[in-house]
Amino acid sequence: MGRTPIDKPRTKNIKKQKEITSALFPIFMEKGIHSLSTEDICKITGKSKATLYKYFESKKEMVQFILEERLSELYRFSDFLNDATFDHKTRYKNAVSVTINAVDGISPLFLNDLSEHYPDLYKGIIDLKRMSLELLKDFYADGIQKNVFVDLSADLLVMNDNLFFTAILESDFIKNQDLNLKEIFEGYFKIRFNGILK
Repeated sequence: MGRTPIDKPRTKNIKKQKEITSALFPIFMEKGIHSLSTEDICKITGKSKATLYKYFESKKEMVQFILEERLSELYRFSDFLNDATFDHKTRYKNAVSVTINAVDGISPLFLNDLSEHYPDLYKGIIDLKRMSLELLKDFYADGIQKNVFVDLSADLLVMNDNLFFTAILESDFIKNQDLNLKEIFEGYFKIRFNGILK
């Protein structure tokens, strides 16, 4: 938000913070983060500046709250991928499903603004990417060794995933597409899933 916030304790009320950020989420996705002023945020949320500053120190903190909620959903991917009570096919489908649901609604504009204006917050996405690739490599290697997946190199498979994630996060490719992140992930994983299973 535009001014330097007064250094005072904030009220930790998750319900109120979710109420505010839920109203902001679709607007951040449509218009980006950087273009919205404090006045815009007040109109969107129906809250006064005093109320906003009661729960959040800054616009950045609102963005961080939204991002942390989405990242916590995305990190559930690892729980499903590692759940050895299911076969590889089910684990992969469940992990992909939670990923697709977690990226639903996230726009390229939001990711771009995050990268450009809040690189410290964007680092959380890069950390998630790194962790996901390590997990996928182990998962592919295990599936290949157990003869569930076609006999390809796990390194090659994860390299392909890395190219996909990089195209989304670190290039202009996605900006030129008429697809949203959910559609892109659904298409990619459908091709991937059908391509590696025997």
